[in-house]
Order: sequence, then C-alpha cells, then structure tokens
Amino acid sequence: MDINNRELATLTIIIFALSYALYKDEDKGIITQTKLLLKSLFAKPIFITILLFTLYISLEVILLAKIGYWELYLLKDTIIWSLTAFALILNHRAIVAKENFLKKIIMDNIKILTIFQFIVNFYSFNYIVELFIVTLATLIVGMQAVIKLGPSKEGYELTEKVLNTTLSILGGLLLYFTINELLDNPTHFFLVSTLKSFLLPVLLITLYIPFYYLIIIYSKYELINATVDRTIKDTTLSKYLKKSIFRKSLLQYSKLKIIHPQIYLFNYLSTKQEFNKKINELLQGK
Repeated sequence: MDINNRELATLTIIIFALSYALYKDEDKGIITQTKLLLKSLFAKPIFITILLFTLYISLEVILLAKIGYWELYLLKDTIIWSLTAFALILNHRAIVAKENFLKKIIMDNIKILTIFQFIVNFYSFNYIVELFIVTLATLIVGMQAVIKLGPSKEGYELTEKVLNTTLSILGGLLLYFTINELLDNPTHFFLVSTLKSFLLPVLLITLYIPFYYLIIIYSKYELINATVDRTIKDTTLSKYLKKSIFRKSLLQYSKLKIIHPQIYLFNYLSTKQEFNKKINELLQGK
C-alpha cells in the first residue's frame, strides 16, 4: 500500500489541523480534549453507527474479494472512499432535504471520486509542491464553506468568484499534468491494477447505497418516534401511532417525510380509528 506525495501532504495537513484543534483552547489540554473526543465517539448512537458502518464496508470488501476484484493494494483507496462515505452519514439531514437525493449521491460520488482517484493515484509532484497545493486547496475550500454558511453572501460575491476560479485553475493544472503523464505512459493506466483502482469507488458507492438508505430511514423513525412521544401523552395511543406509521410507511422515506411535520395534528385526535384515517389522508396519492 504505497502512499504518494499528495496523500502524504494531506496527512500532514490533517495532523496539523488536529493538533491545532486540541491545543487552541487554553482551558483544556490535549488529554481533556482527547477524552471529550473519545467520549463523543463512544456515545451510543454514534458508536453503533460507526460499528455498523465498519461492518458493512468490511462485508463489501469481502464480497469484492470473493469475486476476485478486491486485493490488498486497494486498501488505501478503500480507506479514502470510506472516510467520504462516513461523511455522508454525518451530513445526511442536509443531503436528504434535496430532491432525488439518492440519485444525486450516486452521480456525485462516481463523478468526483473517480476523478479524484484518477488524479491522486496517477500523478503527484514532490512533497513540498504537494504540501503547498493541498494547503492552498484546503484554505480555499474552507473560505468557501465560511461564505456559504454565513448569514449573508452579500459583499462576498467577488471573493467567492475568485475562490472558485482559483480552485478551478488548480484542478485544471493537476488534470493537465496527469493527462501529460498518461500520454507519456499510456500503458501504465491500462494496467489491471490501475483500472481496478479507478473503478473501485463506483462499485463501493453502488453497494453502499442500501446501507446508507437504511441509516436515513432509521434516523427518520427516531425523529418521528421522539416527536410522537412529545405530542401524544397517552402511552397506548402513542405506541399505536408509531406502529401505524411504520405499517403504512415501512421503508418509504417519501411517506415519512410527509408524516413527520404533521405529527402535531394527531394531538387533536383521540381514537385509533381517527389516527388511521388521518394517516391515510396525509398519504393520499403516495
């Protein structure tokens, strides 16, 4: 599992960022910060999610190995992809707000990750140059995030345009040198090992989508159940409503998305028959 200069530079930036984050709070030393980090990781919901995620990715790898696709040299690519896939889970609430989010996830991952793997694995500069490139790219992306997440973009339009242009130029230069390398050594790309590495993200994201969808469904049911408990004080009716929502919706996120913001309506009902009628009304046409 070889690590090229770009990945080494990225690792350097990550270590630096983590070290800064641990030391920036003068009131909390590195031991305290580490304990807080571990405590959050081992909180039940997060720990279970990490455990299930690790198990599922392991099953993906075992399946691909069984059919003769996955080999040990693909471990680095698998780890890089897994970090991106786990980020999807952490950001799932923002993602599911978009229409056709599963299709968008698949297309974005295939498009971005295959290009990313292609550039990262096929060509890299010396360590100093890579450290400069990675640092610059990180700063640009960070500044873009600050502008997007800020209360208003007013006054930052030019800055955002400059950042986007700079990032595009940087990406274009990397792609230019990569294509030059490909033209100079075309047989290198068409090695079986290179092709496997190039297509690995496509296979992994395709196999990953069912698990990701189940995590989204589970999270939505957790939110709905919590809302029902707050809204319906009668324990018997509360349990019945949860079961009814499950029977009517099952694994259909579109139905859960309709029901969740309308839970408060059930507070004005008092019988199981009324609950069923209201659920049917809400889901009419779905």
